[in-house]
Amino acid sequence: MNTTNRNAIFHLLNQAGRVRGLDWESRVDFGALIPLMDRWYDDYKAFERDDTIACAFREQRLSVKGMDPVWQDSIAFKGADKQMHRFVDPRGMSYALDKGLSGMRLRIDPRNFLPFEGGDSKKLDLGLHDTSSGLMSAQRPISEQQYKKLEAGMDNVTKKLYVFMPLGYQEDQALFQMLNDLGKRVRLERPEFYRLVRFIRARMTRVKLAAEHDMSTNFSLATPVSYKINSAGDTVPKFQFGLLAETGATVRDKEYLNDAGKEALKTKAKWGKPDGKIKTVPFTPELLSARRQAAINYQKLVLDQYSYGEVTIAYRKHEGGFPLFTMFSHDDKGFLVGTVDNDTWVAKNPKEIIPDRPV
Repeated sequence: MNTTNRNAIFHLLNQAGRVRGLDWESRVDFGALIPLMDRWYDDYKAFERDDTIACAFREQRLSVKGMDPVWQDSIAFKGADKQMHRFVDPRGMSYALDKGLSGMRLRIDPRNFLPFEGGDSKKLDLGLHDTSSGLMSAQRPISEQQYKKLEAGMDNVTKKLYVFMPLGYQEDQALFQMLNDLGKRVRLERPEFYRLVRFIRARMTRVKLAAEHDMSTNFSLATPVSYKINSAGDTVPKFQFGLLAETGATVRDKEYLNDAGKEALKTKAKWGKPDGKIKTVPFTPELLSARRQAAINYQKLVLDQYSYGEVTIAYRKHEGGFPLFTMFSHDDKGFLVGTVDNDTWVAKNPKEIIPDRPV
């Protein structure tokens, strides 16, 4: 990938004092920044067009998500649930999270996040929040890095789809995070810049959280509680897909835990996990910050100690024909690529196979 424009933007933002903070946005040269962003975005999309499964696998950029073809969660807030941060909504409204095939296809349509005719994102209305995926290590077959072992005849082989999505380089992920932060800071003073940030955000798949193991992520009410106006004009709470009140951690996370979490590292094994090293600990803001920092450096995670690494992803449009929707085949020793028609998966004919260890 051409990194000239990316590096120039980093340099420009650092010159403005991005590292030092404190009103750094007032010193940004937007006249120079916007053309650089346009060229960087073109570079990034050219990279996507040329990217391959094998390259992403070698460079620890390949995400593979197991999913049911039809999978919609509707959360009705009719009672308190500490684990999910749920609360009582006096209107008895329900809020959706679409984790199925239709939801994945909607996520890669930029119009659902930045309508061409203008207006708000449809993310909340359609339930297109971030969702979790496995981050693949190049040291092991993909089939050995799934949430459940892929054994012949099991439902996770015969009924489950596996979604392959290469991720962008961590440097581009970090750069967009800086630009997104800048856009939010100046959205009122520089609306044209914020529109450009929104345009890219609707078209760039991003890693939001990462760990070398299962993080126990799920759909929950955002904390602290906040509200927004949806496209229908209703005041609704914000949601997130991320860490819950209790989450998975290891001894490497000790510095980010409170006293209860540190004690849990000694005594409390995470539910159902055979290695016994991942423990259930209380959420802390410091642990969330660590997971966000790991997302920026996700290619540096060490993925050989646990069954799989986990990332939470905002899936968006990819110029290389991804994501690919597959099913695992023991006979073919790999993943059969399929097409989707009316939310039904059909294997390609002739067969197109992703090897269990792409090279």
